[in-house]
Amino acid sequence: MSLPSKFYNYQNPIGERIIRMRDATNNDSENLYTGKIFCLRNEAWEPYLSHSVRIAKSFSLDLSIECSNYDDSLISFPKSHDNPVIIWINWNRILNQEQYLDELSSFSDFQNKTYLVLPNFGSKELTKFKDQVIKRLPWVRLIEPSHDDKSTKNLDLGYSKNQILEIVTSIGQNIGPLLFNPKIKAIITDLDNTLYSGVLGEDLIENLKVSEQQRNIQKKLGALYTNGVLLNIMSKNNNSEVESLFNAPEIISLPKNNFTCIVANWASKTVGIDEILSQLNIDEESIVFLDDNPRELAEVALSFPRMLLVNAADSEKLNKILGLDLFSIQNSNLISSEQRSADIKANKQRRTHIEMAENNDEVLKRMKTKIVTKPAKLQKEYERAEELFKKTNQFNFSNRRTEINYHEDLGVVKILVSSVSDIFSDSGIISALLYSKVHGNIIEISEFVISCRALGRGIEKYIFKSMLDVLRNEQESDAKTEIRINYSASNRNVPANHFLQEWFSDLNASGLYKLNNLFSKQVLNTFGEA
Repeated sequence: MSLPSKFYNYQNPIGERIIRMRDATNNDSENLYTGKIFCLRNEAWEPYLSHSVRIAKSFSLDLSIECSNYDDSLISFPKSHDNPVIIWINWNRILNQEQYLDELSSFSDFQNKTYLVLPNFGSKELTKFKDQVIKRLPWVRLIEPSHDDKSTKNLDLGYSKNQILEIVTSIGQNIGPLLFNPKIKAIITDLDNTLYSGVLGEDLIENLKVSEQQRNIQKKLGALYTNGVLLNIMSKNNNSEVESLFNAPEIISLPKNNFTCIVANWASKTVGIDEILSQLNIDEESIVFLDDNPRELAEVALSFPRMLLVNAADSEKLNKILGLDLFSIQNSNLISSEQRSADIKANKQRRTHIEMAENNDEVLKRMKTKIVTKPAKLQKEYERAEELFKKTNQFNFSNRRTEINYHEDLGVVKILVSSVSDIFSDSGIISALLYSKVHGNIIEISEFVISCRALGRGIEKYIFKSMLDVLRNEQESDAKTEIRINYSASNRNVPANHFLQEWFSDLNASGLYKLNNLFSKQVLNTFGEA
């Protein structure tokens, strides 16, 4: 069975291993992610940058790149908008490099993500140049092409053809997807001929082989787990045999407790993945599935069109894929994978209690649910709130993705955070709210999010009630104070919409809703005590 997908081939052919089916059938551009990058340049890079755009399509990213004028590059520096910026110039045309860096340093208050393509200098000269950049432009990220022995004086563009290809490839498959695609929250991996060579049910453990590339794959998965990505297994094997793999570290070096969900049976992988998704409660477009079988990939792609799928048959290419920034840069250490995984596993026990109970309040009491809400004061609380604002998709009212500068925003930006725990696990901070007081009797909530790990327990209204009590206490207001909330619909924030429809009424203003008086009368418990 051939894959009903598009493949984009280029010299460093990672993209041909990656499949996302959302645009596979009719290339509907509305189904692509979108992003725009501004390129500050003094050279005609457009023909090469078009290659970046083609590569980005492999990640379902409709990337556009706007270039500055040739001779007024610094004047064109886009301080007026928030697009990321790539500074890529032909250094042969810069008469005074130190002066150019001085001029760039005047943009030190620039808030946009900015990347600088390093020049093709000799090693000593390049080291000196990098030191200058790091000192003068600490806010700039570096793009460093592989060293080329050819002198830049013999290169019209200042870079060799291979270096140019490397630069535009990095923009298309590293920078673009990292900036504009959903962050990867979990990986589901096959076992046979993916993490090792051989078929467990036929070859037995003693006959399985692990290549050096496959060992590196396992190491990278372990690093991703450490960096906050949840690991899961979907394998067509007997469960008992898969269990025995974890007693053979020479085959599987990852410990069993590194995996949140392990599904091993003979049902279709579509069914198994659906089971894993129901336990993780994470949107499919933040999930990656690794498998060596094109037919399995095709079936999964048709059922989960927004999931990122990777053909894992070639271990060397899989290593390259797992090395992409989209995988390796997560910045999600504020809540560890161990805590996330334990919380998700505990949800299975919680659901059993909830399904058996007639009264949700009573079951939450029996589970000794405790909700603690307080104003954010510590840096780690601000950072966790920002992480929730930027990564939460389902219970996210505004989708504003607010960024917070702890040192500048402390005491200015008003944020509440809520932690939840019960007899099964301590979930940590799983909700955040950002608000402002418009005037005397109106408080406006611009961000309110609850982590997907907390959904399904029926505690959303109690978290909000806990926040409402703290909010009113902080603002010395009462039940007569009008609580407004910003709302913007997306194709993923359905749980937030259900909450909105139940407890808020439309103000007939753009995106603004008012909390109903019934909320405080009907929701009394805040589970503030264990």
